[in-house]
Amino acid sequence: MAFAGGAVCAVFAWNEPGVLWRAYTLAWLTSWPIAMGGLGLVALGNLTGGRWAAAARPFYLSAARTVPILAILFIPIAFGLGHIYPWAHTGSQSAPHFSTSKAVYLSPPFFLARSALYFFIWLVLAVWLARVSRLDRPPATRPAMRQAGAASLVILVPTTTFAAYDWGMSLEPHWYSSIYGATITAGGVVAVHALAVISLALASPELRSALFIAKPHGSEPEAHQFAELLNDLGNLLLAFIMVWTYFSFSQFLIIWSANLPSEIIWYDRRLSNGWQIAALAIVAICFAAPFLMLLSRDLKRTPGQLAAIASLVAAGYGLNMYWTIVPAYPRGHLASHLANVGAMMGLVGVWLAFYWWRLARLAGRPPSSHT
Repeated sequence: MAFAGGAVCAVFAWNEPGVLWRAYTLAWLTSWPIAMGGLGLVALGNLTGGRWAAAARPFYLSAARTVPILAILFIPIAFGLGHIYPWAHTGSQSAPHFSTSKAVYLSPPFFLARSALYFFIWLVLAVWLARVSRLDRPPATRPAMRQAGAASLVILVPTTTFAAYDWGMSLEPHWYSSIYGATITAGGVVAVHALAVISLALASPELRSALFIAKPHGSEPEAHQFAELLNDLGNLLLAFIMVWTYFSFSQFLIIWSANLPSEIIWYDRRLSNGWQIAALAIVAICFAAPFLMLLSRDLKRTPGQLAAIASLVAAGYGLNMYWTIVPAYPRGHLASHLANVGAMMGLVGVWLAFYWWRLARLAGRPPSSHT
């Protein structure tokens, strides 16, 4: 998938550097929140404990440990700021005009310094959480895990919020929403949990055993225990979807009811020129369909069916990121959309490869080093 997507992107954007840089940025911005969601759910699981946290922790950790590759993949964006962000067109007559404080905040040196700080913080948190987190059963939560979880959540919320402002919202630098960061990070939480559900539902018994998942516990048969576990994770997926929907609808309701030209332009661009069809599809795929399906206990307890629902949610996440980011770019032709899709396939494919590599390493470690 990664090679095919990269080839498609290269073919359709080779002669247009701006299209290539923007397609790459879209793909990177689609992958980054998933890793952040993994970090956040590892921290949350360490803080609260519980069966769901113990079972999904290997998958969350594998996603969180992809932060180094995301930092490396950010380097092309650092070199292509002028092709991606309108505020980075220094000396150009097309560059937008800001107040002095905003111009300083959006200056390329300060932007890159903040980005480097974000990655440094997340790398430290990823290593810290990986060292204190345990996968073995029974799923006890040690004090070190709770402390790391609480501290990590306190740090993650502001850093991911400001990173979303810097990397996503500044594509349209004259527009602002205080809940934008929450909607982006909530989408990442939904996506990484959907990925964990898919991975667990389709994992072989040997892999589940290697990761200390669904082993016989007490007198409860393993098959029944696994079905109950899937039911818990399905309920959690439903809860995360509802939170994500709440954030997204709150932003829409506040901006639409205020009807201020400086704010509503964001939705004008995303509810016209055909984008309204994508918006309706997002409502159906990301909320309505999974909401109704996840109300069924039988669907949540069946691995294949729950994995299908989670796959639908993951596809909806990708469509939502496309709808969120691409209208901020200059209006493109068919080739630019094909380049965008190719870049998403390529870079998300690379990210998934590292995710599975991390998961395989985690499953291959001896029990004493499962951290």
